[in-house]
Amino acid sequence: MVLDRQRILNNVLHEHQFYFLGSLMFAFTVFYAYVTFAQYFIIWNANMPEETFYYVIRERGIWFWVSMLVIFGHFFLPFLALLRIDVKHTFQVHVPLAIWTWFDALRRHGVFKSGRITTTRDSSRCNGAVGSRWAS
Repeated sequence: MVLDRQRILNNVLHEHQFYFLGSLMFAFTVFYAYVTFAQYFIIWNANMPEETFYYVIRERGIWFWVSMLVIFGHFFLPFLALLRIDVKHTFQVHVPLAIWTWFDALRRHGVFKSGRITTTRDSSRCNGAVGSRWAS
């Protein structure tokens, strides 16, 4: 961004390259959402207690809102922002989206963990179903 402001890279970086970077970021956003939803759908549809405990824990309490933040912040925000062609041409929009995406990816991989979140694999605590689909 600094080099772009000082016009050092004028002969190297052009508007169409920013468009291609935006299209690439858009494609990876859609691909990540597809893979994540496919994983969730397979585990939810199998309804096996040893597989579903992770999702059951994260559908209750504060984890529900964390999950909504991930869904809307990691998918819908970049998806809706990168749908527009004029946004893909502007470098000033790419930088915050890229920082947000990298921050969220690093958060998901546990780089910012200050403590350990303990979960249990005891299927009796989660009734063996995602979203209490078969819970009694």
